[in-house]
Amino acid sequence: MLVGGISSGSFYFLASSLQNLVVASIFQSGMIIANMTIGSIAVELYPTTVVGIGLSLIMFSGRLGAMTSSYLFGYFMDTHCEIPIFVVAAVVILGGILGFFIPRRSLNILERKKSLTNGIEIHVLPNMNVKIR
Repeated sequence: MLVGGISSGSFYFLASSLQNLVVASIFQSGMIIANMTIGSIAVELYPTTVVGIGLSLIMFSGRLGAMTSSYLFGYFMDTHCEIPIFVVAAVVILGGILGFFIPRRSLNILERKKSLTNGIEIHVLPNMNVKIR
């Protein structure tokens, strides 16, 4: 997301259509990667019983932001072109920075399992009606 934020902020300073194409491609690829990552990480943030509700809330927030931003962008592009460019850059960079503070739940679960067994791995063989001689 940091790469996407920096590239979206640089739109204001571009001069040629080739520069615009390159920066737009970098921005779009960064946003696609971030969107896929958010969907993958969000599954680990919520308990199993409410994962569906949590993902729905995340998707609802994204759709609400898309609706609001399309209305506001139309208004600001007519009056002040630089405001939407720098607001998007700031929000995306802030999202990239906040991504470093997402709790690592899967690592905590592994550490907790290790502390419960004192580092010893326990395997239980399934009952397969096999006689051992």
